[in-house]
Amino acid sequence: MNFQKIRSIREPEFFIEVALGRADKRGSLKREGQQKRLTKLDKSKNIELIRVQVFAETLKSQLRAIRESFPEFDQLDPFYHSLVRVCIDYNRMKKSLGALNWAEDKIADLHRVTARSIRHARLISAINNYRKSLVGRCKSVLHQIRDELAFLESARKILRKFPVIKTDMFTVVLAGFPNVGKSTLLGALTGSTPKIASYPFTTQHLMLGYAHDIQFVDTPGLLDRLLSDRNDIELQAILGLKHLANTILFILDPTEECGYPLSSQLALLKQIQDEFKIPIYVIVNKTDVLEQRPKIPYKNVLYISAQKKQGLEGLWHLLLHREGRDE
Repeated sequence: MNFQKIRSIREPEFFIEVALGRADKRGSLKREGQQKRLTKLDKSKNIELIRVQVFAETLKSQLRAIRESFPEFDQLDPFYHSLVRVCIDYNRMKKSLGALNWAEDKIADLHRVTARSIRHARLISAINNYRKSLVGRCKSVLHQIRDELAFLESARKILRKFPVIKTDMFTVVLAGFPNVGKSTLLGALTGSTPKIASYPFTTQHLMLGYAHDIQFVDTPGLLDRLLSDRNDIELQAILGLKHLANTILFILDPTEECGYPLSSQLALLKQIQDEFKIPIYVIVNKTDVLEQRPKIPYKNVLYISAQKKQGLEGLWHLLLHREGRDE
């Protein structure tokens, strides 16, 4: 999902100015093409009918473009849906989008009444007053949704920061304390520089890599410290990964050069295992500098050296086998 396509949202005065400019331009073109045999009253009606039509249609099209640029939130992938609910007042956003729809309908109603009044007018001065009245009443309509427009613009800025992730692709999430070798393993598995994607509630970024139709996601700032140390909102953002991950690779540094004792690393592994009811492979890294491999009391333990690219064949076999692949 790419939220970059959501249209920026300006203040009501901007929409009015754009609509008036287009209406005046079309009115001028209509004036130049008028037949000379028409009366001044009929000429005025023709011009003002065009002006009010273009004015109203421009306002409606601007509001519609904003509304339709937002995704159908109820149809979002569960991963993005969970992020939206954590980061934004979901109910208010739905109501704000509904307010734009209300404004479109209201402007359409005002235009119909105004056009009918212009067609039945008998004085040029009355025609001009009808057009001015429409502009004023449409300004009032937009003023009524000013707060909704401002809220949607703030929501848009948040949504634009969401990571662009392929939610329909088999996804492997890398977890473990900082400096255990997650980034090195990501590079070793994908053979390329990872793509960077922002993620809510962390100053760092997700690191994305792809190989063999698998999406790998490194999660600095997320699954790299005890869940018991997180606040409620951080936990919700982290648990949003439940909807993304198909498998987790939990990387351990048995040398403890990462700065965290092995006991703390295993405690984090236990917490993640309790929260994520998906396959978790325990990857014991940096085995190239170990004199003796430690025994890890978990199933699905693999011993590798991401730096030396040792032991990756067994990891690939497990990942591809889970997908039913023969590579």
